Amino acid sequence: MDSARTDLVNVLNAAASQNQQLTAEATATLKGYETSPGFYSLLQDVYLDKSLPAEVRQVAIIYLKNGIDKYWRRTAKNGIQPEEKARIRSRLLEGFDEPSRLLANQNAVSASRIARLDYPIDWPSLFSDLSGIIRSAAAASDSSSRLRLQRGLQVLHQVVKALCSLRLMKARQNLQQVTPELVRFVGEVYVHHAEDWVGMVGAGVEQADPALLESSMEISIFALKTLRRLVVHGYEFANRATEAKAFFQLSHSHLGRFMNVYSPAPSPYTVVIRKHILLFGKLFLDLSQHQPSSFMLLPDAVALLRTYWNTIESQAEAFNTTEKDEHREFLEKLCIQGMQLLKWCAKTLTNPAPAIKLREKDEKEEVQAAARVLKEEVFTPDMLTRSMEVLITKYLVLRPDDLQMWEDDGEEWMNEEEQDAWEYQLRPCAERLLLELMQHFRQLLTAPLLGVLQSLANPTDLNGLLLKDAVYNAFGLAASVLFDAVDFDAIITGQLVNEVQIQEPMYKIIRRRITILIGQWISVKVSKPVRVHVYTIFQHLLNPNDPINDFVVRYTAAQYLKACVDEWDFETDVFLPFMKDVLERTIALMGEAEQIESRMKILQVIDVIIDRVELRVAPYAQRIAELLPPLWEQSGDQHLFKSSILVTLTKLVNAMRENSVGFYPMVLPLIQYSCDPTQDAHVYLLEDALELWSAVLQMAPSSTPELLSLMPSAIQCLGIGSEILRRVLQIVESYCLLDLDGVVSQYAVPLFTALAALLGGLKPETSQAIGYVAETIFQGAPVQGYAEALAQTGFVSKLILGVLDDKEQTIVLTHYLSMLSRIAMQDANLLLQYIELVSQQNHAVPRPVITAVIDQWVLKFDNVGHPKHRKLIAMGLTATLRTNNADVFGRLGSLMSVWFDVLSEIKESDGDALVYWQNDDAAYDYADVDTPESKRRRELLKADAVHTVELKEYVRKTMAQVEAENGGSEAFKQRWLVQVDSALLDQMSTVL
Repeated sequence: MDSARTDLVNVLNAAASQNQQLTAEATATLKGYETSPGFYSLLQDVYLDKSLPAEVRQVAIIYLKNGIDKYWRRTAKNGIQPEEKARIRSRLLEGFDEPSRLLANQNAVSASRIARLDYPIDWPSLFSDLSGIIRSAAAASDSSSRLRLQRGLQVLHQVVKALCSLRLMKARQNLQQVTPELVRFVGEVYVHHAEDWVGMVGAGVEQADPALLESSMEISIFALKTLRRLVVHGYEFANRATEAKAFFQLSHSHLGRFMNVYSPAPSPYTVVIRKHILLFGKLFLDLSQHQPSSFMLLPDAVALLRTYWNTIESQAEAFNTTEKDEHREFLEKLCIQGMQLLKWCAKTLTNPAPAIKLREKDEKEEVQAAARVLKEEVFTPDMLTRSMEVLITKYLVLRPDDLQMWEDDGEEWMNEEEQDAWEYQLRPCAERLLLELMQHFRQLLTAPLLGVLQSLANPTDLNGLLLKDAVYNAFGLAASVLFDAVDFDAIITGQLVNEVQIQEPMYKIIRRRITILIGQWISVKVSKPVRVHVYTIFQHLLNPNDPINDFVVRYTAAQYLKACVDEWDFETDVFLPFMKDVLERTIALMGEAEQIESRMKILQVIDVIIDRVELRVAPYAQRIAELLPPLWEQSGDQHLFKSSILVTLTKLVNAMRENSVGFYPMVLPLIQYSCDPTQDAHVYLLEDALELWSAVLQMAPSSTPELLSLMPSAIQCLGIGSEILRRVLQIVESYCLLDLDGVVSQYAVPLFTALAALLGGLKPETSQAIGYVAETIFQGAPVQGYAEALAQTGFVSKLILGVLDDKEQTIVLTHYLSMLSRIAMQDANLLLQYIELVSQQNHAVPRPVITAVIDQWVLKFDNVGHPKHRKLIAMGLTATLRTNNADVFGRLGSLMSVWFDVLSEIKESDGDALVYWQNDDAAYDYADVDTPESKRRRELLKADAVHTVELKEYVRKTMAQVEAENGGSEAFKQRWLVQVDSALLDQMSTVL
């Protein structure tokens, strides 16, 4: 063992070295040790040996932690043995005198991961052992005991955190059983040490023992983190537990005390005080989200909400500066927590029990009681009115740092504004809170908001402009609430149209807000006649020649123009008079944007316009197309932006239809580059490139050498993976429809080689897509052009063997039989040759092979559901008779059974129907009925023998030909028909 330990230490030492070669060799060696018995207990030995270098111990504990994830579960392959697990568990709670926080944390995480898997079955004493260590350490006051207490709480926090993440009911109940005792004794530890450091800070930091102060703060932090999770996840109803209620009251009290002793003056202890205050906020937020009713019924809940609201109101002016420091960031986080807390409480009223099952009467009563408390004591009319006023006038206004960023880097500021990060940003969080209040208290808050809106004049100073912007912001946020109380059409025509024309430099603030406001209201309540005014406003605000329209105004206008175009009541004819200016100005805006994110958003606006106006974009198509190649080159390795360019090209091709041929010199090289597996970018671009490629083929009026030259890339893509396989097969089929002669003459062998490689274990939709490709070739091209390729590549052999083996899904086998039927209809003797080839190459197949194939053919016929395919398979079986093969004649009775079934289905009073189904299953979801490809598909359908030939006549002619070639009708009857059941012959006489 000593030798093994020494070897391991040497390897770990090499793994921790700065020499990359040594590190790589050591990592490989450690990888080989992973499944060796005793390896992980040895790692623990190394970690616990404080005489070794810290970096070696760190590598050891990290490998142990990672090994727990891979090999600790009972079901893990080469898992850790139970004896070794027991040894590791027994020593996890040792070494609590570890001075290194980093190493102690790794050990704590290791313990938590084991606890998640082993508690309580394999580690029932976990909490009693941990509690004993923590109690023992807490009883002493020397420095070593305080260190053990820190480490013990650190492990307890990680263990509780891991157990709280479990979602199974039994796991939650296990945690709930130990929670009350844990809350009591950890709460005692927290109170003792929190009182210690608060007293020291209150008496003056300079008089305190720094080590003692730091230790008390760290202990209280770990205790508070643990208590936070226990109170939220360790109780089903926290308001019913005495210790939880006591701790909640204490939390509110301590929140106030900590805020009183907090000083913005920078010091190491200021940071820890902030952490305590924000941890309380996390506790209250988690409770309000996970146990909303319990939260409101806890003692001091109402007072707590008032504390947070008072903080929000009193600190509003602290953010009116361009200077940002740690104190301001702390206040922002504190106010955001308060706003979120109020938001979740308001949401509880809107949706009092989301997805909750009230299991008992008390629970229902608690939900009702919590709602009453919120309505009667928290969200009073005075509080709601005041909160709306404060949020709009203090928090929704643009601040000096916003205006500074607008001037310094408006593009960056706009992109930050568009991010959905309301849980971390002050103004967006205030917007969410205001919206939540408006939605639930609309009757109370609608009149005050409208009163403020109507009282707004045209301000001349900056503060007035900022207030108006904030009011418009609130008005836009509440569009879905105010729609029936406001005539927004009148506001557009009588107010907004005039305001966008005011030529004052700072009125750009209002111009930007107006575009957002219209974008928020356009789908809510803007009548069709007023759309002209809307487009006029956007046309004006996109004008770069107006000096008030800086980049931010025009960029915002472009963003919200998208909302005005991409909505239900959009009418192309109304928009057309504005399209020239709008498109040209949006395209010009692209040249001013510097960030990839901005360019992507502008491209999305152009995409939406192309989508909505379709062919009418033609006059501007070339201008849009010319914009894209330089953007592609400038994007470098920004693959997401390149994908956006491919999407725009796809929309452009779909809009231009047959006229998209002019884009080939630009589009085809991009497709080839994006689909080239040797290019790193293809991983990111392939899917969008395939969509573009598919659109180009569908819209192509005819084939071109350049377009056909991409066929090898399509064949190569067939081997890339299953996620894109169906789309690639659709592209190959599009090529076959577009230029079948070119595909067969140049690419038959590589194509069928790739298709053959796909056969076997297919999903039904994939085998169906392969069938569409193959049947298109078999139906439209002379058999001589691909006969040799079918044999050479093994494609047809795989079909035949798949039918004989009968291991594929039944629906897949019916697709195979459809392809064989097409070959038989083209040249039945050729199919017979293929079957004979399979017989020669595979001695294990049943003999005679043709009989076995026909038996499977007939057997699977009943599994074919679509009438078209039933007729196709019947015609394919019929065609095999033309081979004059005795083994085929021997199955004449089986063939007649198929004939009778199909002919009975299609028989009509005045004859047989050529086509007796309503909907063709080849009507693809990706092929528009008006595309050039859909026309090619219809032409192929019209030429299909399954559609043009009556089955009755086909059978009659085939039988007449067979009888003539085999001694005449009487001789054939005496030789073969006598073997058929007479009743079946009688039935056939009724349908033939």
